[in-house]
Amino acid sequence: MPRHHEQGRFAPSAGLGVVLLMAFAFACAAVFLTLRSRRLLLSPRSSALASEYQIAAHQNPSLARVAGAAQTHSRAGKSTSMAGAGHDLGDIVVIDAAPDAASASGAVIFLHGLGDSGHGWHPAFSAISPLCGGRARVILPTAAELPVSINGGMRQRAWFDLYEFPVADNRDVGSVKEDRDNILAGVARVQRIVDAQVARGIDPAHVIVGGFSQGGAIALAFALHSPTKIGGVLALSTWLPLLSEFKKHSAAIANKDTPVWMAHGTQDPVVQPSFGARSAAALKEQMGFSRVHYENIPNLGHSVDMHELQQVKTFIESVLE
Repeated sequence: MPRHHEQGRFAPSAGLGVVLLMAFAFACAAVFLTLRSRRLLLSPRSSALASEYQIAAHQNPSLARVAGAAQTHSRAGKSTSMAGAGHDLGDIVVIDAAPDAASASGAVIFLHGLGDSGHGWHPAFSAISPLCGGRARVILPTAAELPVSINGGMRQRAWFDLYEFPVADNRDVGSVKEDRDNILAGVARVQRIVDAQVARGIDPAHVIVGGFSQGGAIALAFALHSPTKIGGVLALSTWLPLLSEFKKHSAAIANKDTPVWMAHGTQDPVVQPSFGARSAAALKEQMGFSRVHYENIPNLGHSVDMHELQQVKTFIESVLE
């Protein structure tokens, strides 16, 4: 007898196929959204910075006013800012001190976090630079693309691979799996940038190396590894990498009395605040750094806010004095 099905009903095999297809689609969407949320969490975007500038306008009107102007330039796609020329050198954005790039007496080299770029930090440093008297040229490198393990091997701009999420998960400093080769490659790249600024006539004592998240880890590794005595280190929402390796050569560290300013949001879900605090303690107690300042930023996640940017500006000014 021939098969037949009631009108308006799926055959069992067809219905099962539709259910499986829908389940597969939902699973793919869930994976995509998870990876996207991790990518966005691991690096603050300039749009987030823009809202923070606006919210904090009453706290620091001059900083917020300059930041707003910098955002306008950035959105319009122009290469100038109130800090002077913002030169796009491919993978490096440079904000030169106004009015004459040759007048810069210092340099700030700042490294972004996972998935971001030097362009992502242009609005923030365009705001900070003129309020520091235009004395420092700001150099914002962009990392190359690497496969990132926590994002399923997706290629992203990254200074090094990350194997665990969140970073640390209450482990001791030095106990997490680390991408040694790429961390040291990042340090070598920063060293080349520092050397180029010194060759331009900038005193190493007026050079600041800093970064956010992954970029901050590279900045701390640079302070431990570089033979160049620099003026200061900025490390935001980050941790100390390769501790066990650097401990073997602690006697040769050139920057033990270099000022290090570290800050971390108390609500950071990506790099745990306790790991940041333990990293600062390890820098002092195990590596012998004598001028480490660590600050918790209340109610802040894996990002920056106007309070933190104001303190970054103050730190830069103190080094340039």
